[in-house]
Amino acid sequence: TTLEGMFAAFDKLKAAGITPTSQMTGDTNAWTSMIWFSHFAVSLGGTNVWEKSFTDPAFVEAAKLTKRMITEYSTSDAVGLGAGGSGGHFLAGRTAVFSNGPWYAGRADLAATPFFNSIKIAGLPPAGSTKDFMISRLQANICAASSKDKAREAAIVDFLKFLTSAPSISKLAETSGAMFAIKTDYRPTKPLQKQFYDVAAAAKTTAFDLEAALGSEATLEFAQQLGALALGRISAEEFCALVDRKIER
Repeated sequence: TTLEGMFAAFDKLKAAGITPTSQMTGDTNAWTSMIWFSHFAVSLGGTNVWEKSFTDPAFVEAAKLTKRMITEYSTSDAVGLGAGGSGGHFLAGRTAVFSNGPWYAGRADLAATPFFNSIKIAGLPPAGSTKDFMISRLQANICAASSKDKAREAAIVDFLKFLTSAPSISKLAETSGAMFAIKTDYRPTKPLQKQFYDVAAAAKTTAFDLEAALGSEATLEFAQQLGALALGRISAEEFCALVDRKIER
């Protein structure tokens, strides 16, 4: 429930020979660590923190906390590690805490782990004054070509209406494990996936992650400089300044 309590729990895990978390700096978005950074930044700077300069103290402190997560509470190969390695450590039982989306809860390899029934879904403790929120994003992976043919245009609209109807969204949620902005009566039958819905229902608000808020170019710079930050080659202030240069406002 508190940041201090989380770090104390992590210290106990380390003392027991268990690596607390899966972190990463590789791939195009340093996904797992980017989610942690986003949580810290929003909690410190508010749900509209992404509208501020990336040199704002909220981002600098979030960078320091993320560096601590990587250097003190993750695997020794976290710098340069990709999503497969970060998730692989968790699936192999080498790490205790893993950050990802609801779709991950429906994976067959996760269900096959001996500790599957012990997994719990929860939010992270606040790093600042903003509390009771979820890091979330809107995804739009649908595209329809325009047409001068009125019949084709009408067919496109009909299809999109069908695809985004409550029954269709329920089917998509059931088969993919993802959660959707369109409200339906669907609730997962699998307990682990249902926990995501329970956590979402308890949250007072949502906020974007860095990638969803600032775009791919800034996120790529974030991932490229995160390794240098973790290795101590640049300071948190320098890290934030480098990312800030890639943000188009």
